[in-house]
Amino acid sequence: MEEDYLKDLLIREKELRQAEEVSAADCEKVMCEILERVKARGNWDVVGEWVQVLSKRRRQPKQAIVGMIKHSMSYLDTLARDHMLLDTIRTVCEGKIYLEIEFARLTKRMSENYEAKNDLEKASSLLQEVQVETYGSMDKSEKLNFLLEQLRLLLLLKDYVRFQIISKKVNKKILDEKGMEDNKIRFLKYMIEYYDHGKDYMEVALSYKTMGEVMGQSMEGINALQEMVVNLLLVSYSAEQIDLLRRVPESIDSDLLEVVGIITGKELGQPKESVKKLMNDEKWKTLIRRINQHNIRTVQVYYKRITLRRLAELLGMSIDDAEAEIRDMVSYMGFSAKINRLEGFVYFSKKTDAQDRLNEWGNDIFSLLNKLEETTHLIHRERIINK
Repeated sequence: MEEDYLKDLLIREKELRQAEEVSAADCEKVMCEILERVKARGNWDVVGEWVQVLSKRRRQPKQAIVGMIKHSMSYLDTLARDHMLLDTIRTVCEGKIYLEIEFARLTKRMSENYEAKNDLEKASSLLQEVQVETYGSMDKSEKLNFLLEQLRLLLLLKDYVRFQIISKKVNKKILDEKGMEDNKIRFLKYMIEYYDHGKDYMEVALSYKTMGEVMGQSMEGINALQEMVVNLLLVSYSAEQIDLLRRVPESIDSDLLEVVGIITGKELGQPKESVKKLMNDEKWKTLIRRINQHNIRTVQVYYKRITLRRLAELLGMSIDDAEAEIRDMVSYMGFSAKINRLEGFVYFSKKTDAQDRLNEWGNDIFSLLNKLEETTHLIHRERIINK
């Protein structure tokens, strides 16, 4: 490495480094001047070599190294995105706590290069090497953007297992802070895609609900609330589902509001075909199932026993489909019913668990003892009167 044109600066750098009181600012200034002289010769390989050499010098102040690295990173803006200087500076930063922010930024830049080359796996694995959630010196907004980039790439790769792990690293309190609205909406969109893949419609609906609250009364906010309602209708029957459906705004699609009225009411009903345009075919089939299940629960309210044929007529489906739906509800939803296939009857009954039966037995015993005590008292009273 030729050093004649750097001789005066290298002597000055050595003197500053070996002084009793090392001045980080002066060391940084000299190191940056060395890089400028090397850069002026147009040999970027040598620039990278000097970055490595200067960072390894004995008694080199850490603050000076940080300043030099930041100065060398400014060169990257004038070079090709995949220039070898990027990898050289990143190698210097690797493993040094005081350069963790610079290392993260360089890694993100390198990941973007791999993504531009359609190497998504390499881009994602590079970002995952950086545990930004442990960086105390990084700004929370930058840290959040880094995690969101990790989530975005994992969704593109459809790596939902790692997505779930990294999504838990996002601090929800930071998302609720003022000025973080865009990041919060971005995070919610990623979570919606994840939950939608797993068919967790309740979480999808809650995410849309939060998104609608963030967006307010804008058109996007109204659309988010409408998507919330669509996904709530696909959730299996629960008290939480009914409570949320009863509080939906009236600004959503009128046909969708009719479906909400069916689910929250106690009458039989079927959705209009126009509702189908608000969802894909798979969700439409799920909605039809939820409506049929609601209709079966409604029939249970008015009937203790009904023929399968009549039940199928009320539901607007075949006998086999009605029987299959009841079978699934009994097996997976805690619904209480018995089917007598020989006679063709369905018997509805209120399902009681062991605790309810025990309570009922205890109440009967309590009532019996009270009557026994009252009878004993009356007999004793009669004896006293007749004496």
